[in-house]
This record gives sequence, C-alpha cells and structure tokens, in this order.
Amino acid sequence: MTIIFIPTTFLTYAGALAYTKAIGSFYAFFVTTSLVVLSNQLGGIISFVLARFFMRRWIRRKLTRKVKLFQAIDMGLKKNGFKLVFLMRMTPIMPYNVMNYMMGVTSLKMSDFNYGCLGMIPLTAINVYIGVQLDNINEII
Repeated sequence: MTIIFIPTTFLTYAGALAYTKAIGSFYAFFVTTSLVVLSNQLGGIISFVLARFFMRRWIRRKLTRKVKLFQAIDMGLKKNGFKLVFLMRMTPIMPYNVMNYMMGVTSLKMSDFNYGCLGMIPLTAINVYIGVQLDNINEII
C-alpha cells in the first residue's frame, strides 16, 4: 500500500483491533507497532529505490535547473540527512508515501533514510493505541 500511494492508517487501526481481540491489548500494542513500523520501513525502502533508479534522473533534470529551492533541499539532505528525515517522519504534515519517493530523488544516503525512519515510531504508536482502544469503544456502546 505504501508503494502505490494508498493511505495505511486504516490498516493500522484494523490490525491493532484484530490483535487486541486475539492476544489482548497489552501485547497487541507492541506486536502491531512492531509490524507496522517494519512494513512501513520495507515499503519505504522499495519506494526509495524505485525513485532513485527510475525517476531521479528525469526529475533532477527538470527541477535542479529551474527551482533553487530543490537545490537547497538537496544540499541539506546530503549534509544533514538523518536529522532532517527523522524530524520529517515525526511530523504528520506529509504522507509517508510521498516522502519516500521525494527522498529517493535527492542526494540523501540510503543509510540516513533507513535510520531516519525511526522518527515514525511515535506517530505509529499513537495510531496503534487508537486502534487498540477501538475495542473499548465497542464495549461502551
């Protein structure tokens, strides 16, 4: 889903709810958070590689000459890649799907991209917690 630009938040909720029913809320939180982070990371790596090898040359030809902002972002990611990716993953402003492809066309190192993805853990944990609590809403109703 990450690769083809389909939002995955509803799958996070559904997975957390399903695991809550199966193994209880305490274990479901940790299992679902781990699985969602790993699957988002794997989808992110695939998107990054696709963008790096199939889209980068064309986009850089079109944007680098015309847009100075793209050059500035590219240089920033080249020098401080880990920090910038980590901070961008922590803020839910841009969907991860778009961000993965965007990072692939820049000069960002693959290792900085991988380690920077740790920034998605807090938001993922919040979404998983919401999914776990959906079981309690059913009990209230």
